[in-house]
Amino acid sequence: MIEQDLYVKVDPKSVVSDNFEGETVLIDFENGKYFSIKGSGAVIWDHLVRGISVEALIVELARYYSVPAAKLETSVRSFVEELLKENLIKGLTEPESSETPSTKPTGLVFEQPLIEGFDDLQDLILIDPVHDSDEERGWPVKPGV
Repeated sequence: MIEQDLYVKVDPKSVVSDNFEGETVLIDFENGKYFSIKGSGAVIWDHLVRGISVEALIVELARYYSVPAAKLETSVRSFVEELLKENLIKGLTEPESSETPSTKPTGLVFEQPLIEGFDDLQDLILIDPVHDSDEERGWPVKPGV
C-alpha cells in the first residue's frame, strides 16, 4: 500500500519515455525491458515525470477528468504501485522540487490505466552502449569501470 505523503519521480538516466498517438512507451535501461502504457496511464505518466505526490496526482487527475477523486483513486494507486514494483519510478518522502502541475478540466473520460511489459528485446537493449555514457568520461563507458 502506498503511503499518503509519498512523492514519486522518474530517473531519466535509467528510464526514458515517449508518446506515440496516445500510447506511452517506456524503456528501462537498467533491466532491458520496455513497457506500453495505455488508457489514462499516459496522462498519469506525464505527471509523474515532473515529480508529484500521489495525493496531488489524484487531485490533479480528478480536475483533469472532472470526476470526484474517490472515483479514480483506487485505479491510480494500483497503477503507481505497479510502476514502483517495476522500478520505473522511485518513491521519495519529500519533493525534489516545489513545482506543482496545474491541470485544467478537459472533459475527457478516465480510462483504466494499463501497463504491459515486454522483455523480447532485453538482450539488445542491455548490450546497446547508448545508455552506458557518462557526462565526465564520455561515451561509451563499460559497466563497472
